[in-house]
Amino acid sequence: MYISNRKMKRIYGELKSCFKQLDMPIQNEDCDERRPNFWTEWDDGQFYNAMFVVYYGDLDLIKVFSYYNEIPDSSRCDVLEALNKINEKLQTACFTVDVDNRIVVCHGGLYVEGAALKKKRFRKIILEILKCVFLYTEVIDQLATLGKTQKDPPEAKPVGVEEEVDNIETGAT
Repeated sequence: MYISNRKMKRIYGELKSCFKQLDMPIQNEDCDERRPNFWTEWDDGQFYNAMFVVYYGDLDLIKVFSYYNEIPDSSRCDVLEALNKINEKLQTACFTVDVDNRIVVCHGGLYVEGAALKKKRFRKIILEILKCVFLYTEVIDQLATLGKTQKDPPEAKPVGVEEEVDNIETGAT
């Protein structure tokens, strides 16, 4: 397996570089010529989150999928309603529930413009997903484990993500 054209190689290299700058390791890399992808993870000691990153070279699209807990069938409707309310607060990412395995997934995407990855825009997508990790992991855990009917999702606790976002965006080019 290999990545065939120069544009795809360059953009895929820049994509991996963005994650390395965030100290997120590249794992299980698959350099398919049409859909190069890899797994990475976020682990800050308090939160752990696995992420799958795919570059759809033929579509000039990068997608990042961040995986959370499995939702019991008994609370699926309530969780979907709560996730919809959370999604209203998000700008470039959204939560869904995988139909096949009932796992909550946060995903975001970015079209590659021209011949290069717009790193600043891409960092915004990644940081939006990381905000979801910081702000909503505990909420999703509660929704998955309690299975209670709730009219409104529990409020996320602010953890100073905006400050970290500014530091990462200004520190890396």
